[in-house]
Amino acid sequence: MLIQRAAWKTQPWKNGRGITHEIWRYKTSEGTTTADDYDLRLSVAEIDGAQPFSLFAGYDRLLLPLADSPLQLEIGAQRTPIRKHAGIYFPGDIVVATVGEGHAIDLNVIQRQASSGGRVHATVAVTEPLRASPVLWAATVTRPLAVFALEPCTLVGSVAGAPAANSLAQFDTYIVLSGPVDLTSDVPVVWIRL
Repeated sequence: MLIQRAAWKTQPWKNGRGITHEIWRYKTSEGTTTADDYDLRLSVAEIDGAQPFSLFAGYDRLLLPLADSPLQLEIGAQRTPIRKHAGIYFPGDIVVATVGEGHAIDLNVIQRQASSGGRVHATVAVTEPLRASPVLWAATVTRPLAVFALEPCTLVGSVAGAPAANSLAQFDTYIVLSGPVDLTSDVPVVWIRL
């Protein structure tokens, strides 16, 4: 399933202090996903100046800056610079804010915490340029796999035994829910697996 940037759902942050562009949300159990009931949500946020983040009790978050300028976060009393494509995990119920001025854009992965109270994170990685071994992902997917394009790219290979060739524009997302997958990309991408 290809989700193009034009299909994003733009909405204000829960706290009303910024804008988020929801790409996709997923729920493993039966029922309808709602604003506060999902297992995984992918979105791109726009941040202008110093802003407190919305709280997401019961969820863990990963933030991955997409712009060249580093993003400064204040997590508790500690300031943490985060460079482009270097993600940071934090619980959704702690106070986090951006520090400084300017415009930033980031990829957000928000995942429900395990019912046991432990932290279970989606696997998120930025691939390196693929040369000698171009396989991005080769496995049987039993939980969702999302590929987020950092720049225009082409994904080729097979999904569920059928040939797959998809051209993705910057920030398009390709999602595989289940089945055998063998994909390669001609440029670095972010892959997210629940």
